[in-house]
Amino acid sequence: MLAQCGYGSLRGLEELIIAGRITVNRQPAEVGQKVGPNDQVRINGELVRLRFAAPRVRVLLYHKPAGEIVSRADPEGRPTVFDKLPRLGSAKWIAVGRLDFNSEGLLIFTTLGELANRLMHPRYEVEREYSVRVMGTLTPEHEKQLLEGVELEDGPAKVLALADGGGEGANHWYKIVLPEGRNKEVRRMFEINFFGLSRMTRAVLPIMRRQRSGHIVNISSIGGLKSFPALAYYHATKFAVEGFSESLAIEVAPLGIKVTLVEPSGFRTDWAGRSASERKSTIADYADTAGRNVENLRDSSGKQPGDPVRAAAAIIAAVESPDPPLHLLLGKAALKGARGKLETLKHDFDAWEETTLGADFPDA
Repeated sequence: MLAQCGYGSLRGLEELIIAGRITVNRQPAEVGQKVGPNDQVRINGELVRLRFAAPRVRVLLYHKPAGEIVSRADPEGRPTVFDKLPRLGSAKWIAVGRLDFNSEGLLIFTTLGELANRLMHPRYEVEREYSVRVMGTLTPEHEKQLLEGVELEDGPAKVLALADGGGEGANHWYKIVLPEGRNKEVRRMFEINFFGLSRMTRAVLPIMRRQRSGHIVNISSIGGLKSFPALAYYHATKFAVEGFSESLAIEVAPLGIKVTLVEPSGFRTDWAGRSASERKSTIADYADTAGRNVENLRDSSGKQPGDPVRAAAAIIAAVESPDPPLHLLLGKAALKGARGKLETLKHDFDAWEETTLGADFPDA
């Protein structure tokens, strides 16, 4: 509702809700909470006006010149693009993306938060065209490399299209098309494996709290307990799920709500097949570690020992149990991997116990 009335994008408003800066009837708002005409909604303590009729959507194209900042306020007092936009009543303009202070180009503004989210969210991969000025000209080898992909410090990136824009003297212009500014592979991975799970949890918790019962089942992985080469970002998402769920379990236990982490090993799904995303470029130094594990995963696709039907039955049995586990391992490899991780931890803890204890103040 707030996004429809132009008070921000869905993602931005969700962050305000999580931070406790949005209230309904002076109580902290919940993500996905319904409101009606008689409810009082405040943002940062200020009462906002909501329209329950279909909103009038406005979209504006603005050519931002150099020397303006895409922000409503700037500590340095620089000019802002919002000073140039038409005044609205209770709605607000939402900028779709940003350009830095010294850049110029086309910006889209809208009063509909859902539209802004659709255009900005990485999963929609909206293509964006840029005019780039460089010193000199690109060689055919440079153009080929840009189109095939170049290795940056945060992963490979490539342009979808490249066209010569002409130029005089030492400067030359090129038009390039990029998907959402950069390949957001890591962000998409977190979006799928963690942030989606987190949003769903926050959406159902108000109902479970009211009824003082419920059971949240979060899908993690043996990769949330033990790491393997070539899967660092995947492990980061699953470790996040583990920490989130363990903390949640402690918080909601007094309310009669249970939490279970499902931690499977290899199951016969498409996880290592079409669903897998691999980098086209490789680094020879990692051939015996990351490279070998990628090959093993690829070769095992469709031949994993885990049975998805039996896994589903095991999850149902755990949920229906009067004493369900917080951690539910699925598969022999998962059990072996988890026990191996415990042994590794115990070895390090025991070997470095004296150093560990010596880190406190002497009188602590």
